Amino acid sequence: MKFAPKTREETYALDLLPKGIYSFEVIKAENKESKSGNAMIEILIKVWDEKGKPYPIFDYLMESFESKLRHFCYAIGHGEMSEKGEFDCELALNKTGVCRIYIKEDKSGQYAPKNAVADYLLPMDNSPAQLHQKDDSFKDDELPF
Repeated sequence: MKFAPKTREETYALDLLPKGIYSFEVIKAENKESKSGNAMIEILIKVWDEKGKPYPIFDYLMESFESKLRHFCYAIGHGEMSEKGEFDCELALNKTGVCRIYIKEDKSGQYAPKNAVADYLLPMDNSPAQLHQKDDSFKDDELPF
């Protein structure tokens, strides 16, 4: 069999989403304890690339990263959980929203790069898909300066 060899970096890139904004669905949400003994929520989300290929991504929500936790609650339509300070994993299941994905590199080089959630985006309207549309409405505007 003949094939075109790829570098280690090219091979890793095949399984990664480019950094950007993606729609997600919550597949799993579970109360856990961090390595340092703090309460956290482990979530598994599924995001899709432009061809519809799904990518599973784990994320961890903790009180110490309150803005990300708050944004997640509002992104899935349950901002009241953030306001009350009580997260209900059952309410998060199967919810959808929009998030910003980046590529997390392992500084030691021991592990392959992976996708991670930088933040969850607050809904501007009821249609997250509109966030992905290109807006050229100001393209030909003439500015007075």
